[in-house]
Amino acid sequence: MRNDIDFFGFSVLHSQVQITKLVGKNIRHYRHRLKISQETLAFRCKMGSDYIAKCERGEMNMTLENIAKMCKGLKIAPEKLFRT
Repeated sequence: MRNDIDFFGFSVLHSQVQITKLVGKNIRHYRHRLKISQETLAFRCKMGSDYIAKCERGEMNMTLENIAKMCKGLKIAPEKLFRT
């Protein structure tokens, strides 16, 4: 019997890589919708543009604090970053 926990459509068995890639894809999507550069988003979030680039490529396991900053900069609710 499996006791998977559903987290925004992911079970706990999904790898961290899959989740970070999805979050990164969504960051890029919402940034493009705002028609802003990575540098502009970095300024809004008080982060480095290299960090934004790594997040968009799915190379960063973001903290909850940074997810909150990113969502504020993108003007979206946090759950939008986890939607497929």
